[in-house]
Amino acid sequence: MTATSRVADNSLRSAGKVKFTPASKVTSRPSEASKRARKQYTYKQVHSTTQEVLYFRFQRALEEKRSLFREFQVRPPFQSVKDIFCLRVERTIDLYRKISLHNLQLKVNNATPSKRVIPRIYPLNNEVSEIRFWCGDTLIDIQRTKNSDLKGVGF
Repeated sequence: MTATSRVADNSLRSAGKVKFTPASKVTSRPSEASKRARKQYTYKQVHSTTQEVLYFRFQRALEEKRSLFREFQVRPPFQSVKDIFCLRVERTIDLYRKISLHNLQLKVNNATPSKRVIPRIYPLNNEVSEIRFWCGDTLIDIQRTKNSDLKGVGF
């Protein structure tokens, strides 16, 4: 047996000895010790390289506009976070001003037939979703529908 095959054999044997913690036993809350350590590091401890406390350095960077963190803003033409964090599909409006989403026929108000429309589906809760219809850069209609009617669309 060569040295390379022995190393591979040992690593395969040791891989079977690794114990994994089941997801049911993992706690999502940090312990008091880890909370104290994080508070100490963030607000009190002087960093060895920068010679500054992390919190105060971050606050100064925000004041001087040198931080990469920016306040979240919904940019035009969008009006709400529902237009950004949603499920999007593209459909063509038929001559009856309707579109089809997985066998669900929806009448779109203020729509022009044969135009492309983007329904943006935003789940409000487990039972209801809001569908916002965009044609180009214009919001033309908002409707609510049951999630059970949107069987083919996965959330």
